Amino acid sequence: MMIFKEIYPALYKSARILYDILAERKPRECIRHKTLPSWEEHMKFVLSEPYYKWYIIYEDEEPIGHINLTLDRKVGVFLFERFRGKGLGEEAIRRLVGLHPGPLYAEVNPLNAPSIVFFTRLGGKLVQHTYEVIL
Repeated sequence: MMIFKEIYPALYKSARILYDILAERKPRECIRHKTLPSWEEHMKFVLSEPYYKWYIIYEDEEPIGHINLTLDRKVGVFLFERFRGKGLGEEAIRRLVGLHPGPLYAEVNPLNAPSIVFFTRLGGKLVQHTYEVIL
């Protein structure tokens, strides 16, 4: 049974799980995190409360990933690699929509083919391209 637990009631434990998840990410899987931040940088980010809602996803009491929602309805979901391909990401998105009804938007790295397939399978459609400009 999937359970969502909000990040902030158990902050340190949640932050450790989030850091372990972040350490598994590959650059093509994310738009904003190109390299692994230090623990101090990570904690500063977590403590800034960057999302409207942020949950650790558990399956039978084992942390399997996280999901977040911004005020402008952008969603981020990431599962530990060993839990991918089992329908748990889709279940997490559906559960999030159940808790916070309405449309969702996902910013996906165009090199992240698995995420493009995932959101397309959920009925998502491309609505914009986002460009990063560094001068």
